[in-house]
Amino acid sequence: MEQFAFAALFILGTALGSFLGVAVSRYDPDRPLFSGTLRGRSRCDSCGKTLRPLHLIPVLSFLFLRGRCGACGSKIPSRDFFVEILSGAIVAGVPAFLASFFNIPLSQFLSGGAEWWQYGFVALWTAVFLAWLAMVCIDMRHYLIPDEFHLIFAVLGIAAAAILVGYRDDLFPFRESF
Repeated sequence: MEQFAFAALFILGTALGSFLGVAVSRYDPDRPLFSGTLRGRSRCDSCGKTLRPLHLIPVLSFLFLRGRCGACGSKIPSRDFFVEILSGAIVAGVPAFLASFFNIPLSQFLSGGAEWWQYGFVALWTAVFLAWLAMVCIDMRHYLIPDEFHLIFAVLGIAAAAILVGYRDDLFPFRESF
């Protein structure tokens, strides 16, 4: 059952990685990160043709097409493949690691066998690692880190602090005096 849970999370992660890869490839340093560049269907960077649904299956389509566009045969950047694999590893690995850290089997953790703050931490750390992956990919491609990542990490840090405050009363013993 653990392997099934891990595999399901990995598949979900590769789908998120496919979206992340599109966001990274469409990033334009002259426009804000959240400027609507993600609108529109997926298309080949070389020929501009809209990709068919079979060409959009994360990881598998890259392997079956041997890293080439299904329409024109031009080479697809291997970065897209690695972003999908790493995203799958993040989305499956973070919950697996934190579930073992909390001494809960992954399948039990995924079926509601944990407390709310544990799910919050899993979601936060998954988001942190995915944001780091996007930031590294953009940095490797454009040699810059967009300012919006400061905002993303600040929001995630505030959310982590809110979870800790909500769960750990012993961290703030003076709270009742306010």
